[in-house]
Amino acid sequence: MPADCVPYDPEHAMEQNERYRDRAPLDDSAMAGNADALEQATAALEALGEGDEPLTEDGVERALADVGLEHVRTRGDGAGGVRFGVGAPAGGCMVGSVAADGSVSAELAGVILDGGCLPAH
Repeated sequence: MPADCVPYDPEHAMEQNERYRDRAPLDDSAMAGNADALEQATAALEALGEGDEPLTEDGVERALADVGLEHVRTRGDGAGGVRFGVGAPAGGCMVGSVAADGSVSAELAGVILDGGCLPAH
């Protein structure tokens, strides 16, 4: 390579281009401060599967709003379930899904480097 050329690693560049999907770390104080909210949210989402109503994005949003979470983002998962992401009260995000069978997966995580809690895809 000529001395006046800038070295370029295309694989490294592609990896860096995908970093917008990565999450920032969530510190211990945020994890501890959000533990109760996570427990309440999980219980509210599990209750959705106990009723006769079909699972909807609106239902997931309402369940999370009812426990005090705001600005909930939802998206269908393509299999009858709903994915969600919402800012957690003590910082970071609460993310997860409610499957078509009513099973709930919810966890605390850092925000996406590109911003927000629910990835675009």
